Amino acid sequence: MYAPVWWYTRGFLRLLGKLRDKLKNFIKVLGLKIWIKNLGKPMYGRYDFTSKLISLLMRIVVLFARIFALLFYILWLLVWIMIWILVPILVVWKIVMLFTDLLIG
Repeated sequence: MYAPVWWYTRGFLRLLGKLRDKLKNFIKVLGLKIWIKNLGKPMYGRYDFTSKLISLLMRIVVLFARIFALLFYILWLLVWIMIWILVPILVVWKIVMLFTDLLIG
């Protein structure tokens, strides 16, 4: 009888903690802080105007792609949270529907 209580209290908090850790790790893997910090620095040590412009544009494109990946990952984690919340409800609903079919049918 404690399982539903655990699922929506301690279990849910444990899930949020694990997902938070996964998100932090993914942000480290993406290296967003490093990309933002080095946004204005030219690549390959070339300091002429053209090299700086190309480096800036290239880093903006890569940064945009990494931010897009981060947003997609956050969306994926939110899907996992919704699954965690809805699975017990759907299981109970399916059991109730099964018993009502047995009683009526």
